[in-house]
Amino acid sequence: MLNFVTLFDSNYLSRGLALYSSLIKESSEDFVLYVLCMDDDVYKYFNSNKPTKIEMIKLSDVEDYYPVLKQIKQERSRGEYCWTLTPFVTQFVMHKCNLDHCTYIDSDIFFYASPTLIYDSMPKEKSVLITEHNYSPEYNQEQISGKYCVQFVLFKNDEKGNIVLEWWRQKCEEWCYNKRDGSRFGDQKYLDDWLTRFEGVYVCQQDGAGLAPWNVQKYHILNYDTHFIIQDALTKVQQQIIFFHFHGLKFVKKNKWSVGPYIITQEVKEKIYIPYAIIISEIEHNLGEIYSQRIKMKKLFFIRKIGGIVLRTIRYFIVEFRNVFFNGMYFDI
Repeated sequence: MLNFVTLFDSNYLSRGLALYSSLIKESSEDFVLYVLCMDDDVYKYFNSNKPTKIEMIKLSDVEDYYPVLKQIKQERSRGEYCWTLTPFVTQFVMHKCNLDHCTYIDSDIFFYASPTLIYDSMPKEKSVLITEHNYSPEYNQEQISGKYCVQFVLFKNDEKGNIVLEWWRQKCEEWCYNKRDGSRFGDQKYLDDWLTRFEGVYVCQQDGAGLAPWNVQKYHILNYDTHFIIQDALTKVQQQIIFFHFHGLKFVKKNKWSVGPYIITQEVKEKIYIPYAIIISEIEHNLGEIYSQRIKMKKLFFIRKIGGIVLRTIRYFIVEFRNVFFNGMYFDI
């Protein structure tokens, strides 16, 4: 049994459901996906639909278990609070549910092969698994964001695993902000020295576990039966894509999407991004009119609040400028 935990609010519900659907399709082992519901809409959705293999966690339950979170919540932004919660909810699930292991995964990753491939690559004597950003040279932000990415972090419920997880939890309790502060940045840069600070930490050696917009430039994507293979453009070494991290992907207008500040080839758009965007669009359509109306009302309130027509006009020209000069950052479905 594989144990995963993730967290998201209703704005990321479609991403979370896409993640879940990819696990259903690709996982070769049975699994449970524990979801920390960051707002009532997410909890109500899962409580009404009751999908198999998903266990809901109320945010209030975690905050009651760790009372310090209630004060932290008042001091940090929404995003910073989500980062802070990562080690808390991982520890909460692993101990409250008496699991032999638990893997935190970001809600905007999507599996193209079984995660068992990652688990099987981990030496048995290791207790923690982390993945590198594996940056392309032109997007290397290791000094700011860290060498390792909090996208797939596995902890065994043993002495070594619990020591690392508790240290990380305490550090995120102490400081977790969206800014660089010496050797700290969010929840992520804490991972930089785990290999030397702790025993039992293993770095995943599979490039296909953590393909992302900041590293996909280094590879060609090849079709192989029902799966994708990445081929290193320099070494020609081939590996299976296990999961892709769709960090920064945003809906722009109509059928247009932005991949963020990254240049993505047409090959990657057609094989990876467009099919994923279609999945997200279909999920959001199936979520129904109530969900759509709630999102529309949030956008309408935001637009009115910060300038209305002026803002929309400025945004239009910015988008059109980017469309002309930075076409690699956009795609249509």
